[in-house]
Amino acid sequence: MRKVEAARAALNAVNPEVEIVEVAARVEGDQVEKLISKNDVVLDCTDNFATRHALNRGCVQQRKPLVSGAAMRFDGQVAVFDLSKADSPCYACLFPEDAEVEEVQCSVMGVFAPLTGVVGALQAMEAIKLLAQIGASLNGRLLLLDAKLRRSGFKHWTGRKLLDEASVFVAISRWTGDYTRRLLVELGLDRLTDRVRVVPLGTDPEQFHPGVPTAPIRRTYGLEGGPWILTVARLDWHKGFDTLIRAMPAVRAAHPEARYAIAGVGASRSYLERLVAELHLGDAVRFLGFVPEADLPALYNAADVFALVSRRHDLLVEGFGIAAVEASASGVPVLAGREAGLPDAVRDGETGLLVDPYCPAAVAEGLKLLLGDPALRQRMGAAGRRAVETYFNWDRVVRDIEDIELSCDLRSSG
Repeated sequence: MRKVEAARAALNAVNPEVEIVEVAARVEGDQVEKLISKNDVVLDCTDNFATRHALNRGCVQQRKPLVSGAAMRFDGQVAVFDLSKADSPCYACLFPEDAEVEEVQCSVMGVFAPLTGVVGALQAMEAIKLLAQIGASLNGRLLLLDAKLRRSGFKHWTGRKLLDEASVFVAISRWTGDYTRRLLVELGLDRLTDRVRVVPLGTDPEQFHPGVPTAPIRRTYGLEGGPWILTVARLDWHKGFDTLIRAMPAVRAAHPEARYAIAGVGASRSYLERLVAELHLGDAVRFLGFVPEADLPALYNAADVFALVSRRHDLLVEGFGIAAVEASASGVPVLAGREAGLPDAVRDGETGLLVDPYCPAAVAEGLKLLLGDPALRQRMGAAGRRAVETYFNWDRVVRDIEDIELSCDLRSSG
């Protein structure tokens, strides 16, 4: 029995009243768009990138919502792209078509059978939300079913043993604190969740500060002209470089002289370079490569805006965003993604702006606002500097850790 026939039989067994149109043929090219055009929502349950991207292109062309689900071994994910909305991201924003990724399929790697049911149920729920226009959709977000601990009974047992006697758990942001509590519950250590403490990181305000001469660094890295948008980070997929690059055409339409400097090395550079070429950005985007730490204070000072629009990608996420705090210490306003730990590093509307890191249009609007208002940049840069002097510094971090140690000592002695 073919898959479509088995699916029809299973659905009819659950609800005989459901009308099912079976397409028992390979669908390619224009046929994909024609099929999509006849439906209101598309659920992608395929297991290879070629098909996923074909469905995504059809949904983008037809402006149809796409609910994507995937399962491999013990891990799953669900994402919604409501392409009926003009500002919605698409599947290619999450997994670019020309990205160099390893193709693995569940037919080879295997999949934990109950997980497919969980992913499918979540997809069905999101489809109902879209069709009925009820509830809060996952649009533009990626839901990860993190089953690392479930993969191995030994890992689960080891995790319990390692954490069971801990006096305290120190997290670097509210997001990592919440994640730690969820992990403890997963391990059956619910009684320890009140031992999680959050200590946001800091930087050295003497190393990073405004007023560092920039002429030498501009000559070294070719940063003449501007205004310059700067990111300092590893070239990892979750850092959001591609989102910002996709935002640059809109930014330059409003500010033709704006340019983007990327300081860092990593696996995504070749893909990002191709993306720059495809968007005809030319020297509007400059890859600086590895920048020694000694050059960073001057590099931050050469920037008009610092941007770090990290998002979730697979199991990668921004736990805090220390580069954003270094930029604040240098008196530079920050544009950051409203995701994971970054809202703890950037005070929205005070030291910078938080935007949707999955949406190039949102990133572009934030950058245009900052580049078009020198007084706003000045206020946010000064506020960022004050925030580092009064809070985001290593002296405060040390005091917080010492207070935690003292509270643990008092609890153990009591």
